[in-house]
Amino acid sequence: MDNDQIVSKMNTYLHTSSNVLAEWLNKLLPKTSADWWEECVIGKLNYHQRENAAQHGFTKLEEFDLAALLRIADKSWYAMKNVAYLPIRERECIRDMMRVRNNWAHVSAMLPGKDAILADLATLHDFFIQRGCDDSLINDVDRMIDEVKSPSTVDFSTLTQEQEEPALSTDASETSDDEITEKSLVYLTGDPGVRGIVMSITDLGDTKKYDVFVDGSFKTFYSGQIALFKETANYNWVDINTFRSYLTAYQINNPSGNNLYSLNSARIDFVPYQFRPALKLIHADEPRILIADSVGVGKTIEAGLIIKELQARNELENVLIICPKPLVAERKWEMEMRRFDEEFVPVDGPMLRQIISDTDRDGEWPVRFSKTIVPYSILDSRTYEGETTKKRHSFGLKDLDPAPHFDLVIIDEAHHIRNGSMEKEKAFEYKCVKYFCDNADAVVMLTATPLQTSDDDLFTLLNVLRPDVVIDKETFNMMSRPNAYISEAVSIIRRADEGWQEKAANALKGVLETQWGENVIAANPTFGKMLKTLQQKKITREERVQLTSEAESLHSFNSMLNRTRRKDIQDFCIRRSYTLAVEFTPEQKALHDELLRFEQNALLQLHGSARSIPFMMTTIKRQAGSTY
Repeated sequence: MDNDQIVSKMNTYLHTSSNVLAEWLNKLLPKTSADWWEECVIGKLNYHQRENAAQHGFTKLEEFDLAALLRIADKSWYAMKNVAYLPIRERECIRDMMRVRNNWAHVSAMLPGKDAILADLATLHDFFIQRGCDDSLINDVDRMIDEVKSPSTVDFSTLTQEQEEPALSTDASETSDDEITEKSLVYLTGDPGVRGIVMSITDLGDTKKYDVFVDGSFKTFYSGQIALFKETANYNWVDINTFRSYLTAYQINNPSGNNLYSLNSARIDFVPYQFRPALKLIHADEPRILIADSVGVGKTIEAGLIIKELQARNELENVLIICPKPLVAERKWEMEMRRFDEEFVPVDGPMLRQIISDTDRDGEWPVRFSKTIVPYSILDSRTYEGETTKKRHSFGLKDLDPAPHFDLVIIDEAHHIRNGSMEKEKAFEYKCVKYFCDNADAVVMLTATPLQTSDDDLFTLLNVLRPDVVIDKETFNMMSRPNAYISEAVSIIRRADEGWQEKAANALKGVLETQWGENVIAANPTFGKMLKTLQQKKITREERVQLTSEAESLHSFNSMLNRTRRKDIQDFCIRRSYTLAVEFTPEQKALHDELLRFEQNALLQLHGSARSIPFMMTTIKRQAGSTY
């Protein structure tokens, strides 16, 4: 289905919606009052709609366009509700129809994305059902939804055939109209310095019309006015010694991503899975990652390995760790980092505010606090906005110009900021964390619970972590939609039940029903390779393991999120407890016995029955005899 067909269909549905809505309003509005035309129709229109109605002398609802009818229905809802049963979901559908009408009344040469089109069709489907339209109309909308869902990026029938790379022509004069396709990079033949992207092509018989996005807007050109842009390869010939020098310099400036320099950099046991976040970080386009491993897997050690890995590759001077106050009081991070030969200084509120003041004075973060541990509890209004009293004014983070630079920021228990946003007046923990992340080269977030109430929690964390990718909630939702199909495919491949290859392939094909899946994931060579492998008659265990890894790599957030579950690593993270028997001193024995006697008497007074007291004392005895 091409663009013209989609636009034509949608406009037909909207025209039908106008007739259906006018008929429905004609049944209800006259029942609301004797003067319903003035009160519920003319009185509910906006200024331009009233002027248009007066100019043309409208006397019937059928004479209004869809925008006016939808406004009348929405604004007169409570009047109609007094004479008929109208569920709230039907009003929500009316408001959704306003969005659909606006999308297609002002459609540009570039159509809305697949997800937007499917959402509009779903709204039309609900509208027609609520208004009791014929089954033939509703079935037609269902067929349209199926056609839009059908994959258009990947042809599954050709996946088993080897694709030959087309030869690249370097002569721009050989370009023909047939070579120019949608998304081709072209230049104007009259001004070769101006380039643009072809968004749509219309065949007019002897010539073709091209809609090209150029200089920030859409412009129309015809055959002969544009040509396909082809870059020619330029070679710089050098002798062998110069070439070797270039290779050496490149290796120094760009350490290999295939080697880990943190393998023996700490006094820890070698546990393979704990190096996964470091590997993922150095392979990512931006050194920012959310480590969402299960409790007890070793997120602190993984963060320490990342510190050593980044140190081996770049200068790592300013490192900031943000964590809950109890972990600062228990010196957990301070002691753990010593296993990596790193000395971190914990700070309190007054000390942090003094650091901010020194930064304002000197223009940079103090050297003596280059490696600092900051608790969430001191990230308050005084830290972010500063404080003004009668005697003095203290600076806040947002007052600093220039902002301090950090090589690495580590945010432990990152779910503390899940409910924050810049719009919330008192979300100072969130604002401070975002400030530090925005001014850091690398960011590592740690949390065992990235999802606590809804996917809004994960959106908040990823939006702070990678605001350049997860721009807003709409983008996050679009990126998230294919992940359900990918997770289903991973689960099927891992179980390897009967017929798993076909089930996994069907799950992967479901990715193409989403806009992100069709436009981004389907273009990934790994996607086509997986479907080709799944068509094999026999797949070895090694190939199945590779399929699992490849499927996980297709996850929309794979490059910025690491998730290791306890069940995936089996015996690696089992905590084995040992009982250590210690003899009481006479004083300890006296305290122990007196405590149990007191508790026993208290329980006897409360419950009165001596038979159940020994059972009730069991837990108390365990607590009194344990130092854990």
